[in-house]
Amino acid sequence: MKVSVFVAIVCLFLVLSQTANAHSGRTDSSGGHNCTSKSISKGLCSGYHYHNGGSSSGSSSNSSSNSSTTTTIDYAAIEKSDRIKGEKAGLSAGLSDGTEGKENNSLPTGSLAYNEAYKAFYQEGYDQGNQKFELVKAQAYDAGSELGYQQDELVIAEVYQDNSLLSQSFENGFEASVAKRDAEKETEYITLGYEDGKKDISNEPKDVKSTYLKSYQEGYSKGNDELKQSFIEQGYEAAFIMVTYNKPKLANIKYEAWYKEGYDNNDKAVAIRNAANDSGKQGEHYVLPGEYQHAEAIYKHHYEAGAEQRKQEKRTLIVIVVVIVLGWFLRRMYVAWKMIK
Repeated sequence: MKVSVFVAIVCLFLVLSQTANAHSGRTDSSGGHNCTSKSISKGLCSGYHYHNGGSSSGSSSNSSSNSSTTTTIDYAAIEKSDRIKGEKAGLSAGLSDGTEGKENNSLPTGSLAYNEAYKAFYQEGYDQGNQKFELVKAQAYDAGSELGYQQDELVIAEVYQDNSLLSQSFENGFEASVAKRDAEKETEYITLGYEDGKKDISNEPKDVKSTYLKSYQEGYSKGNDELKQSFIEQGYEAAFIMVTYNKPKLANIKYEAWYKEGYDNNDKAVAIRNAANDSGKQGEHYVLPGEYQHAEAIYKHHYEAGAEQRKQEKRTLIVIVVVIVLGWFLRRMYVAWKMIK
């Protein structure tokens, strides 16, 4: 009994060893099965295949099962085929994405050999396509720049409208040129306004951008301020030589006001007048200080005025003394007369 069981086990083992195949997975009644995802990723197989001489006919398999031989799968050929397919697919996809300026995104789904080849050739294709795209992108920028020099309204060329990156490049070029053109025009209007301001003649431009008008006004204000300052400086200098203020004959009453403002605000001239007057009043010998050489006329005038004031004060004092003495004398005479009488 024990011998029979042992013989049965050995026979079963021999039967199972004949159905074993090169990779894991049970076979069906036809001697084949579907390839597992794990085997596909390793490049061992793809799809449904047979083992041990299996075929699509169950009956013929059964009749020839005793004489069939094991089918050998050429995994090296399968791997080579997958690699070639991956190279072609990766290069094509990379070239397409790069040419359109898409993000570098290689996510193949296939065997290990397919995926490796796909990724490597995708990058190569992407680099080639991206170089072409950058050239087109630069052309879009130049086209937008040229339009920006001609007009203020953005109209993206039709050839670049379907690609957001090319459209943005076109717009960037357009905006850069508009900004440059505006800056040049604003400089022109600042200069024009400045020249008009120096002449005190306002000719504000009409029907222009608000920024251009603002630039003109800025230039005009600067020029007009310099014109005002020139009249103020004239009045300021006149205060050093003008003994008494004489209103100048100018083309505009506004200019005369600016001139008078400079004259009145010359604190140095006022200090010179006061110093000269004090020197004269104190009876000092006339000597023109070196720092007042440019104002000799007013210094001498106010020195003489101070000296004359000193003389006047002396005369006044003498008169007062004479009056007092005379009054005292007359009173004494009156008292003596009263006593004699």
